[in-house]
Amino acid sequence: MLSINIGRRSLEKMTASLAVVLLTLMVFTVTLAISNSVFNWDLFPPEIEKVGTVFMIVSTSIIFSSVIINIMVNIGRIADKIDGGK
Repeated sequence: MLSINIGRRSLEKMTASLAVVLLTLMVFTVTLAISNSVFNWDLFPPEIEKVGTVFMIVSTSIIFSSVIINIMVNIGRIADKIDGGK
């Protein structure tokens, strides 16, 4: 059986960093897409626009998952502090 031992803080840092990087790339991609459609620049061929759409969908799901992991880790840390404080 595969066993991965990652601490809570390490997991929190990894998922938060991943979410920030993907969100930054997503904002840049959305800015390009909106500028492309508003100004009719036709910067990218249709195939690249499809890849961009897939990137946006996948990035959104990864960011959402990262946020959920961070929430779960922090709820566990809060519960540990409350339990340890008694």
